[in-house]
Amino acid sequence: MRFAAAAGLVCALAVCCALAPGVALADDGVFCGAGGAVELSSSSHVRMVAEEVVFDCTDPKLAHVSCLFVVVNEGPADTLLIGFPDYWPNTQDDRSVGDGASALRDLLIMVDGETIIPEAKPVVSAPAGSWNQAHVWTCTFAPGQTRVLRTEYRHVYSATTSASHVVDYILKTGATWAGPIGLVVLRIKPGELRLKEPGYPPNWDYTDGEYHWRTTNLEPTQDIFVGMGSPRQYADHLIGYWSHARDSDDARREVREFGFLHSSAPEFLDEVLAALPDSLPRLRRFLEDLSAERKAELRR
Repeated sequence: MRFAAAAGLVCALAVCCALAPGVALADDGVFCGAGGAVELSSSSHVRMVAEEVVFDCTDPKLAHVSCLFVVVNEGPADTLLIGFPDYWPNTQDDRSVGDGASALRDLLIMVDGETIIPEAKPVVSAPAGSWNQAHVWTCTFAPGQTRVLRTEYRHVYSATTSASHVVDYILKTGATWAGPIGLVVLRIKPGELRLKEPGYPPNWDYTDGEYHWRTTNLEPTQDIFVGMGSPRQYADHLIGYWSHARDSDDARREVREFGFLHSSAPEFLDEVLAALPDSLPRLRRFLEDLSAERKAELRR
């Protein structure tokens, strides 16, 4: 399998190179693409036994993502072209904020502790609007060899109309390695942010100031998408709206229709409630009722 990371996420992915036919990908030696482009391929015997991805959201403007992948060659000696996805926007795209054309900042790739200088290549048949480039490098594997791949970068947050900060990560490219991913550990260091819309994966544990998710033998079929938000900022928004409403009944009706509230996890609503002053008892009761409704919905 190879793991991929797109603009704003991380991953090490297996790709075929359409350059000189001297680089063997897995045992089949098939090369994909033309004119120096690459595309996703697969390995039949190099397996990802573990990965850990840490999303550090303590900077409200840039997420710092650190990835660690442990891969093992369970077959004969091989040379793979491994790649890391990226999004290169056109000049009219306001996401052009990375290093040069890249949407990533401070990209660092290491293999067994040694820094690798990859080569950026356009990707054939890349998902539209998701990623269109890959930073690729060759990696040799002796029979039975274990290699440790590390990727780090910073990236601006994605956003939605209901969540101010979105943590997203291309996980499906992990299926390009052989078999399932043995162990997957995801961690979010939220800073002042809190999990607002779990998305995928849906069930996170919150301990010691971090969100954690863990699974084994994963065949990735979905990408990570998690909506985060600042309870303090959402509370300030509600306070501002409530104070300018015509009367409390109108405010209650209209606030109830705010989509960002109904898409929120009840735990996030409780955090917003905790940020509201006692001087707004009706608004506080409204949030209490809405949180109770959301909890009842999830129990059904």
